[in-house]
Formats: sequence, C-alpha cells, structure tokens
Amino acid sequence: MAGGTNQYSSMPQMRRAHRFAGQDKFGRAKQAWEQGGGEWTPETHRAMKQLGGVSAGRLGQALRFGQGGMFGRAAQQIGRGGGQWGEGYNDQEDGVGGLLRGYLGANPEADVGEFNYGNISDTDLAQAQRFAQAGMMGRAKGLFGDDWSGAYGKRLNTQLQADAARNPYVKGTSMGFDWGGATPEQVIAAKEAALAGTGKMGRAKAAFGADNWSPLMHQQMQAYYKANQ
Repeated sequence: MAGGTNQYSSMPQMRRAHRFAGQDKFGRAKQAWEQGGGEWTPETHRAMKQLGGVSAGRLGQALRFGQGGMFGRAAQQIGRGGGQWGEGYNDQEDGVGGLLRGYLGANPEADVGEFNYGNISDTDLAQAQRFAQAGMMGRAKGLFGDDWSGAYGKRLNTQLQADAARNPYVKGTSMGFDWGGATPEQVIAAKEAALAGTGKMGRAKAAFGADNWSPLMHQQMQAYYKANQ
C-alpha cells in the first residue's frame, strides 16, 4: 500500500471506521476514514473488510504488538479474531498486514492504548517495565507474584517485551528508579563505577554508600548497567 502519511486516517477515526466495517456499513466506514484525514483506496476497503469481524480488543492488541515491532504477534491477534492478515505476517502490500504496517510506519507514535496487566499496582508495573527495558525479565516476573504463571505469564512476558520496544530506554538517561536514601552525587558516582566495571557491583556499592545499599539497590544498579551496554 504505497503512499504518504495522508493515506492513513487518525487513530480515533480509524477505530470508528473499523466499527462501521464490522457492521458492513462501508459507506460509513469510508466517511469516518476520510474525516480522519485518510485516503480511502481499494486496498483500504479490502483490508477493512478482512478486519471487520475482528473485535476492537483484538485490533488494539495487534496495534500495540505492531508498534513494538512484533508483527508475528500482531498477526496472531488478527487471526484469533477471525481476520485475515495477508499472505504471511511479512506481507506489506495487501490486506490487514499491509494496512497496519503502513499505518504504524506512517504514525509511529500513534496512541494505540496500553496493555492490560491485570491487578498489579501502578508502582509495581512501572518497576517491572524498567527491569524489562534492561532485559531482566526474571526480576520483572517477581513483581507480578502468583499472577505470572502458565499461559497468562507468557502473555505478560510478551507484553512487557513489546512495551520495552514501544518505549525504548535512551542510554545515559534516568530509568526512573527510586534510589532510597542515597544522595544524587552518590547515585551518579555509583552509576559511573558500575559502567566502568564488568557488571560486578562492588565499586558501585562503595560509591553508593554501604548504609544505603540493599538487594533492591543492587538489582536496580544491575538494570542500569545492562540497559547502558
């Protein structure tokens, strides 16, 4: 589906067009798409027809996975919802796969909503996401407790990986960790010591101050070290 960003509608109007497509109201779908600034092409019509029976929830999941570059997972969501992705999940020219790839490529920061992580608190989720950005999925898992098990645990793992890709950490910046009673100067010195080493935290602990150090501080400093490699 060749074309510039004006080929694609705004996200709210895309969702509205999808809702109309699910009701076989393609005139209304076209109108909604165009009201969002998009160009309704034969490819758009075909993709929306293939997407029409997919629930809004499945579409949202597919968009979030796609935004994280996980188009295999996106295709899985569309397929489970009864839609047709295309010839294969790498199909960029036609069908739902082409539409979603093109849309996210043209609108990389589109508001596609957030994943559902169940009953975990906002504070624990934010901490889990920080560990996930460092690739420390074991630490992230621990924050979910018994909720992380079986198929649901695998889903949480995949969502955290997608979120890490959607919101990539910028090296050298704060990861948002709470460093307890350490002063800003101690934190900076400890980070520098950690990065100057090979992943061992002895020098970082000394710079941080033994009285301020704890297993949690150790884990957070490891995450900072790994995220900055």
